[in-house]
Amino acid sequence: MLEFEKEITTALEAAPNVSEIPDVTIPGNEPSKIYVGTAEKLGQLIRELAQVIGSQADEDFIDVTVRHEGQHFKAARLIGASNVRFGLQIATLNQDTGVFFMPHVQSICHGKTALQIASVSAYPIDPSPGDVEMVRSFGFESVEELAEVAIWSNERNASRFFAPVPLSCRTSKNSGTRPNLRNLYN
Repeated sequence: MLEFEKEITTALEAAPNVSEIPDVTIPGNEPSKIYVGTAEKLGQLIRELAQVIGSQADEDFIDVTVRHEGQHFKAARLIGASNVRFGLQIATLNQDTGVFFMPHVQSICHGKTALQIASVSAYPIDPSPGDVEMVRSFGFESVEELAEVAIWSNERNASRFFAPVPLSCRTSKNSGTRPNLRNLYN
């Protein structure tokens, strides 16, 4: 028996049926979500889900996903969030018999500022469309704008309200296409 087979089966039975794949997790519907404590367990959970539904696990996809969610996890820990854990929400598509899943990080952010919470969403080196949507929901035009505000805020309030600067704004992976804020940050 697989380590997460029971949880996967329960989540598949409770999976919501949606008309399209959303950019962010579907609110509520906790029975369709499975939580684990480490990035390695998230990777294992995705592999086991593939086995249960009779699909081939894509190791490159799993590596990228685990790294991305691990960056959210790190940012949540940096702001002092509690109960930080990895999650996997499972759903099915109305027009298809296919199953899709949405990895995410869940944490409790009581007492944290909007900037800090948005910084967790923006932190990965390659923010997803859902990450960018979340950043915008906090009133920022872009990840780059959030980075500038985080740098400004950290210079003034780092001891109380530290906000991680997004990794995509601290490196110049596409020379000339993204602002390089490394010198301002360090």
